[in-house]
Amino acid sequence: MARIPTREIVLAGLFAALTAAGAHLKIPLEPVPFTLQPLVVLLGGAVLRPRAAALAQGAYLAAGLLGLPVFARGGGPAYVLQPTFGFLVGFAAAAWAVSMIVHAGRGRGAAKIGVAVAAGLAVLYACGVLGLWLNLAVFQDKAAVFPKVVWGLGGYLALDAVKAGLAVALAPAVRRALAPAGAVGTVTRPAR
Repeated sequence: MARIPTREIVLAGLFAALTAAGAHLKIPLEPVPFTLQPLVVLLGGAVLRPRAAALAQGAYLAAGLLGLPVFARGGGPAYVLQPTFGFLVGFAAAAWAVSMIVHAGRGRGAAKIGVAVAAGLAVLYACGVLGLWLNLAVFQDKAAVFPKVVWGLGGYLALDAVKAGLAVALAPAVRRALAPAGAVGTVTRPAR
């Protein structure tokens, strides 16, 4: 098993904490509050390596399920029954997908980051909508409500598209700010 560098663990912790903060910077809409979490998730995917991006969101999810009030409406194991839990699971998948695309091949220009972030947003919504369906159709036996809820997500998708655009715009500056000293624009290898 490959050892995870301390720097990646620290950056993953930073993005886990930023995701928790993003949950509490919210507009309390019903049934789903408007938060800054998707911005942080997509930005984390754009600047972290895939392992660190997934680790950040996995740590955030674990902290909330262990009872820390890091989710928009608290925390605890019962949160898995919330209609929006699929989106929380989707955070790790989306961050990993964005990072995999950004780090594939050469170059990390705005176009590549834009494609990666759009793909990450699609992954996030796929997980979220699946979670909504499971919650409404299976756990609550309200399958008839599901199409109306999905239709209502259109407004959220528009707002999340704005957050995705911000993630694309901020990614180069954040990457430079988080780069190790002397490594801006270069890939450094640890000494053996």
